[in-house]
Amino acid sequence: MKILITGSRGFIGRNLIERLKDENCIVEFVRGNTLDELKDLVRNSDFIYHLAGCNRTNNEKDFEDVNVGLTRVIVEELEEMNKKSPIVFPSSIQAIIDNPYGRSKKAAEDLLIDYKNRTGAIVYLYRLTHVFGRWAPPNYNSVVATWMYNAMNGKCLSVWDENRVIELLHIDDVVKEFYKLLSGEIKIRETFLEVKPTFKINLLLLAKIIELLCITYADNQRGWKNE
Repeated sequence: MKILITGSRGFIGRNLIERLKDENCIVEFVRGNTLDELKDLVRNSDFIYHLAGCNRTNNEKDFEDVNVGLTRVIVEELEEMNKKSPIVFPSSIQAIIDNPYGRSKKAAEDLLIDYKNRTGAIVYLYRLTHVFGRWAPPNYNSVVATWMYNAMNGKCLSVWDENRVIELLHIDDVVKEFYKLLSGEIKIRETFLEVKPTFKINLLLLAKIIELLCITYADNQRGWKNE
């Protein structure tokens, strides 16, 4: 099976490749590749993990060009080839929010849902919550990664809403779920699938836990050096 992973050098992509690399033929679409290269990869793929996306930018047009544009290229190329490679698309819980990023993720979802309804192709849609874990970059889209980085570097943690509760999802559980899709053992019963387990936590409590972990780690490091 030839598996295409777009955004393969991103947070989820790196972790997914680590799980799949010994068992399958993986081809990658990364930043800097052209749309013609993407079309060629789509034509020659058997299964697609469409992970490429724009989460932060100084130019709102990037949300449309990347989140919607790349999805449209994939769908149109598959249709032109009359090919039905399954597509996995991790969207975001922000797809229900009326901001430029949220609207772009919703538009990408709509393209895939329409494609599935018209062709009968298999499309796995997920609206992921706050994903954290190995290789999550700070100051991007993971509050856990950002606060861990800041705490380890002696910076104060900025808690913007002490009463807010967020839902966390570990990257290992995401990768485990996505791996199962290759075998077809996960059946589509609703428009959107879910990755479990998730963990709800108050932001203020999360900040305190991270600060405590970093203090304990620093104390242990000093202890080891003294020994």
